[in-house]
Amino acid sequence: MTRIRKSYFTLEELASEWGLPEADLRYVAENGLLKLSVRVVGAFMEFGIWEEVEDGQPPMSIPHERSYYEGLVDLYKQDVFALFRDGTVELAHFLRDDGYASLLRDGEVVSVRYRDLLVRDDELRRFEAEVLPTLRVEATSFGDFTDFWYEGRRYRFTPTQAKVLRLLHDAALRGNPWQSGKAVLAEVGSHSLKLGDLFKRRPEWRDLVEADGCGLYRLALVLTHRRAA
Repeated sequence: MTRIRKSYFTLEELASEWGLPEADLRYVAENGLLKLSVRVVGAFMEFGIWEEVEDGQPPMSIPHERSYYEGLVDLYKQDVFALFRDGTVELAHFLRDDGYASLLRDGEVVSVRYRDLLVRDDELRRFEAEVLPTLRVEATSFGDFTDFWYEGRRYRFTPTQAKVLRLLHDAALRGNPWQSGKAVLAEVGSHSLKLGDLFKRRPEWRDLVEADGCGLYRLALVLTHRRAA
């Protein structure tokens, strides 16, 4: 995908380019692997830094500027968590550089929705260089997935079950790890209604496959990151 030169990008456009579903975006954002931002316009804000105090006491805010501001501010991880959980959040406090940024007018908030989320250009380049490659799948040493060892445990699956694992593995290699369980069952020729039905005699499959709770499945990251011997 060709990008024009911008100082920031929407998370929606990057998610499509990266091939990451919302569950993966939520994971990297909530765990501090990707810093998210929003744009504020004409807001009267206080900017400052946090100063450590005595042990057990919260840090003290040290303001250094109050001004009308138009530009990007960054989100706290707890606010990102609430946004993905609830669909929208109303915020008055943000991060900026190594300090904080807070709205000053009483009762004023910024309503943030998923489509408002932005990624700064420098953060984008850092994420794509340092984080995204570690989430991609490396070649495995599990053969056709019918009989293999993993983390000191032996796994054995029927040919149809192994086809499911191989399909999920190949999908991850293409950068699209999350797959519809129903579509996977249809592709491997199973008449089961759910993946859990296909694997009901092999409960250990849950060690290897993650579900998003909405009908999508992928190989566990710890498995797909393992390199071939």
